[in-house]
Amino acid sequence: MPEYAQAVVDGWSDGELLRLHLHELPRSLMGLDRERRIELLAERPPMTGTPWDVLLAAMVEHVCELHDLEPPAWSQEPERFLDIPHFFTTRHDYIETVVYAPAAFVRHGALANARDLDARGGEKHVWIPGSRPDPTALR
Repeated sequence: MPEYAQAVVDGWSDGELLRLHLHELPRSLMGLDRERRIELLAERPPMTGTPWDVLLAAMVEHVCELHDLEPPAWSQEPERFLDIPHFFTTRHDYIETVVYAPAAFVRHGALANARDLDARGGEKHVWIPGSRPDPTALR
């Protein structure tokens, strides 16, 4: 899990970070057996002091719910929650984001548009940061 914090520190663009958290994380976990998934999720990622810490915790909690796993202890740390929600979406999607955001995202205060979450639990193919995104991949 440290690679998610490193991507923030390395200055990836917001679009790349959003795709990393909402698509690459569940896609990469989806291909693992249950034991390996639990092992990776237990690794506490370092804090970056940004809202991306909260989005990561929300996404991990959401993935755990999808795969019938207990969320890791680090995802429940107080600093992984926001009192005032942060929107990881464009302004015109605010209402839809509030209405349809999964429970874990609402709980953590990291609101991402549910349409940006892949129903399969992640992207089908490996995504390479900096590559041109498929416009249909996020919708």
